[in-house]
Amino acid sequence: MMDAGFFNYIFKYYSTGTTKDSLGQIIDSPVLEGSFYGSKLVWQNREQYEGKQLIESSIVIIRTYFFDIDSTFILEDEDGIFYNIKGVKPIGFNDYIEITAQTKSNR
Repeated sequence: MMDAGFFNYIFKYYSTGTTKDSLGQIIDSPVLEGSFYGSKLVWQNREQYEGKQLIESSIVIIRTYFFDIDSTFILEDEDGIFYNIKGVKPIGFNDYIEITAQTKSNR
């Protein structure tokens, strides 16, 4: 069981904005919204082959103090790994939140 009091990781959260590149094409780019401390539990780590590529997928559970965040944001941890938020649920009487996030990478 993970205690919500041990917030020893720092996370940054980004929203997606649009910018124009040097050729004038519109691209999606992350916009830094803020950062927070939380506890992290790597819940699942799978590796599988799709075609000839090895796909690594990790699901993490993050607990932190309650604030306004939803599945439209992207998280980055201290190691520079980006996570897509899959779900956010309140714990207790809106004291803490539990964020379920996933990352996928090709090797």
